[in-house]
Amino acid sequence: MTLPVIKLNSISKKIHDMEILSDINLTISDGEFISILGSSGSGKSTLTNIIGLLDDDFVGSYLLDGIEMVGRKGLEDVRNQFFGFIFQSYYLISYLTIRENLDLIIKIKHKSSEKKKLINNVLKKVGLIEKIDSFPNELSGGEQQRIAIARAIINSPRVIIADEPTGALDLSNKRIIYEILSELNSEGKTIILITHDIEITSLVKNNYEIRKGKIFKKCINDES
Repeated sequence: MTLPVIKLNSISKKIHDMEILSDINLTISDGEFISILGSSGSGKSTLTNIIGLLDDDFVGSYLLDGIEMVGRKGLEDVRNQFFGFIFQSYYLISYLTIRENLDLIIKIKHKSSEKKKLINNVLKKVGLIEKIDSFPNELSGGEQQRIAIARAIINSPRVIIADEPTGALDLSNKRIIYEILSELNSEGKTIILITHDIEITSLVKNNYEIRKGKIFKKCINDES
C-alpha cells in the first residue's frame, strides 16, 4: 500500500476574520498525480501555499511524509528538500543564459563536470538541450515554461507543485507541459497541478475542486 506523502487534516485559515479555507481534508499518496481546480478567490492559492510550506499560519494538522509540520522549525529547509515549484510566470533571469539560470539554483555542492551533467540531463528531459546557451528572451513562452520545469526538478524534489503552469500557453504547448509532468509522474514524482483549465484536468485521473474555501472530489465530466 502506498503511504501518503501529504496528509492535511481539518485545515482552516482566516484572514481578518474572513474564512479562506474551511475544514480541508486531503490525502496525497506518494507518486500520485492530482489536480486542484478553483476559480479566482476560491482559496486555491492559499491552499497551494500551505501545501508548499509557504504559509504556516493556519489551524489544523499537516503531515509531510508522516511528520507533523505544524510548529516545526526549519520549514524552509524541508520545503527546499521536498518541493519543486512551477508557476504561470517563468521567473527566469533575463540576463543569464539557460545554463546559468539552472546552475544558479543547484543546491548540493557539485564539481563543475557534475553540474554540467545535471544541467544537461534536465534539459534533455524537457527536450531543450539545444537551448542551453540561449537567453530567456530568445525562447517562446512554451519553451520558457519547459525551462522552468527543468529548474523545478534539478534538485530532485519528491513533490512538484505546478501552479497554473499552462495558464499563458496555447493548446499545443499545454499538452507538451502536461506530457512532461506525466512523464515525471511515471518516474515516481508526486505531481500537484493547480489550475482552472478543464482541458488539462480532463487528462488527470484524480481531480479536486476548491469552492468557497471547501474541497470536493471532482469527477472529470462533473460540471457542477
